Amino acid sequence: MKSNNPRIIILSSVAHFLTYKNGINFEDIECKQYYNRFQSYGTSKLALLLFAHELHLRYNRSGLISIAVHPGVIQTEITR
Repeated sequence: MKSNNPRIIILSSVAHFLTYKNGINFEDIECKQYYNRFQSYGTSKLALLLFAHELHLRYNRSGLISIAVHPGVIQTEITR
């Protein structure tokens, strides 16, 4: 099925702010040298936002819409 308004929805989070000081550590992307659950979660959400932005830059003129959303806060094992 074709769409006149194709879109990609990226599920991210406002938790990307957890990386505002350090950004993404591309030298240790798998967190093998240093692991912090909040930093790692924030890094993954920042990467998703950057991906959504790059999709917008590359494909917006072709009609593709790239949307990043924050679904809300839920209790998971990462915060318990």
